[in-house]
Amino acid sequence: MRRIRWKPKYLTGELSADERNKSLVAILNGLYEELRAKEHCQDMEELYGELAQLTDKRLASREAAAAAADDTVRNLLRTSLPLEALGSPACRECDLCDVTEEQLTGWLRQNKEMRRPGEAVAA
Repeated sequence: MRRIRWKPKYLTGELSADERNKSLVAILNGLYEELRAKEHCQDMEELYGELAQLTDKRLASREAAAAAADDTVRNLLRTSLPLEALGSPACRECDLCDVTEEQLTGWLRQNKEMRRPGEAVAA
């Protein structure tokens, strides 16, 4: 597990896009800190790893592929949450499933609302 580092090469030149991207990095880094501070299940560790990898790809692709990347994040959350460990002996009752879903779906919703009219977005 690793923290995501913002790099100047991720700047798109569009202030609103850069702010959204920085916001995503901040959410994931906050989750990273929570994961370091709390005992959690392996499922949560794997989900964070997938989210970090998707974010790296999203930032590297700049804004051009952002809609596709956001859809990938949305689908990952839909298929992964709640985590299989939730309610099982593997669950550590860390509440990070809820935090992850709440923060990332809020970010996705905000990102969807900020798109220009006519841009395709999966619901």
